[in-house]
Amino acid sequence: MTTVAWDGKNVACDTLRTDGWGLKQYEPCKVMRGKDFLLGGAGDWPLILKYQRKVANMTAAEVIELGYPDFKEKENDPSLLLVIKDAAYHHGTGVWMRIGLPFYAIGSGRDFAIMAMYLGKSAYEAVELTCEFNNDTSKPVIEWKLPK
Repeated sequence: MTTVAWDGKNVACDTLRTDGWGLKQYEPCKVMRGKDFLLGGAGDWPLILKYQRKVANMTAAEVIELGYPDFKEKENDPSLLLVIKDAAYHHGTGVWMRIGLPFYAIGSGRDFAIMAMYLGKSAYEAVELTCEFNNDTSKPVIEWKLPK
């Protein structure tokens, strides 16, 4: 359970991870910096880490072309947010889809974060507010700026 938000410029995430048994742990690596992208993940944490390692040295175009080979709708449902300089993509249905909104969020707190950004908050502020309303989103919040 997590919240990763993109406000059109930056990406922010909380640092709480809840495992399958409901145990809560600190997790600072929900977003990774690639060559020319940021990649956030929510869902089955071991699979997200495996994917982050696989794409760490790729470009965003290569990540999109690769897709998410481990996606199995009935068995795991990680949600991924890929952010590049002028666009963002969501993977949660078996394919990368370009996001048509000027902001977006994934994870259990996504609805709270999207509403906060709709009301003019930054991604960082949106995740901080989400911490107040979603039990699976917790501070501290980390903000990521896109690679140059």
